[in-house]
Amino acid sequence: MNYLIDPQEIPQMINSQAYFIDLRDKYQFDNLHIKNFINVPYEQFSSYLSNLSKNKPIYLMCQSGHIAKNLALDLRKQNYQAYYIDGGFQAFISIPPSMYY
Repeated sequence: MNYLIDPQEIPQMINSQAYFIDLRDKYQFDNLHIKNFINVPYEQFSSYLSNLSKNKPIYLMCQSGHIAKNLALDLRKQNYQAYYIDGGFQAFISIPPSMYY
């Protein structure tokens, strides 16, 4: 099964009942981020995991996609509905600016 999400799908999904998590550091997130994503830096994610339900999709994004991919695969092994954004934040250059804060 494919756990990869195309960045072009995010505008249609952003208001769904799901977790949207930006794994980048606070500085990067504060500088520019996608609406409805919350910032949980990768280094802090393990302590945040208890806040997430296994019954709700989790969409993960990092700067390039590699960290989010590995984390999504690890979470899948723990029965979470985890997905990662293909290409990470860098891939959002083609998304309409209204999606940014």
